[in-house]
Amino acid sequence: MGIYKWCFFLLILGGCTATHITSEWQSPDIHPYRYRHILVFASLPASMQQWRPSLETHLANDIAAMGYTTMLSSNTLYSEALKGKDEKTAIALLQQEKVDAILTITLYSTAKERYHIPWILDYYFLDVTSDYSLEYYNQALLLSTLSDYDPDHTIFYWESNLYDMTNGQRVYTLQTSALDINSVKRFSHHYGRQVVKRMKRAGILKQQYPSDLE
Repeated sequence: MGIYKWCFFLLILGGCTATHITSEWQSPDIHPYRYRHILVFASLPASMQQWRPSLETHLANDIAAMGYTTMLSSNTLYSEALKGKDEKTAIALLQQEKVDAILTITLYSTAKERYHIPWILDYYFLDVTSDYSLEYYNQALLLSTLSDYDPDHTIFYWESNLYDMTNGQRVYTLQTSALDINSVKRFSHHYGRQVVKRMKRAGILKQQYPSDLE
């Protein structure tokens, strides 16, 4: 294989991530050990409601792996009432649930863009626990035969907020963007891991142990 194809392959591989962080904010008034029971709620347009269980499940499972007790809004009595609702309305409905915090997943915007070849790869194949080198290599070779620019692609802009339900205040926000979500399951997996990783780094989520619950 020529050196050009190898360089092209490495360029694509190096630039592939599941999500891109665009903004992050946290309140100075954070109490990590207060949020033992966390409810996950995905706010999506009507045409994307089928994404809701996958997004909520993956994020909830990643949080539960740290010792927290999690709930899905799609499994509550308010599941149907929450469809298509915005965060403010959802928080009001879910106040009756006995949870310490609510973590939201909101698709707040989409946009059409044109990208140079290195960005049109379906980068959700990338997983640090797996080896997809052959997949990337094959796609790189295919892309190297295309023109410089690819037709329109869709950018999805996401936002996750954590609300402290003892006072109803928002204590954390993470905004991200993702290009061309071709697999909801794969995206949900990476999105959940990314959100939890950032919340751990911010000191909002901490590993819970049985002794912490005493």
